[in-house]
Amino acid sequence: MLCACSGEQFKFEEPPRSPESLATRDFSAGGLSSRTAEWEPKFDETQVEEAESTLKEALSLNYEEARALLGRLEYQRGNFDAALQVFQGIDIKGLTPRMIKAIAERTKQRKLRSKADAVVSNVMSLHSVSLLLEAILLKARSLEELGRYIGW
Repeated sequence: MLCACSGEQFKFEEPPRSPESLATRDFSAGGLSSRTAEWEPKFDETQVEEAESTLKEALSLNYEEARALLGRLEYQRGNFDAALQVFQGIDIKGLTPRMIKAIAERTKQRKLRSKADAVVSNVMSLHSVSLLLEAILLKARSLEELGRYIGW
């Protein structure tokens, strides 16, 4: 699948598998690493918030966009549980009306070429809409990978 935002190519059939995670902490206790079978890596919400904050500041992203990007990274690394937890922090139901409005406004602007210079304020960018649609898809794929969703 080709990402509309970055132009990157994604293969959903063969997601990479990696024990590393941006949203989980590799901790050790008594010299035993979380990579051994004796310890499970734990999801650390503060690490997600730190990564999210860094993304928001560095790339001028809002909360939802930062979580969508962080979730995408986790999904690409094969950390479906961490990706799902990041995606669950996005209020999809609350954003849906704004996304619909953004798509409708952009479509209307393209039809009215004479007013192409007029930019509608307070409307979500299509880049944001694209990131959030990708997050919805990857959330469904993560659920499917974890066996919690049987679809399509």
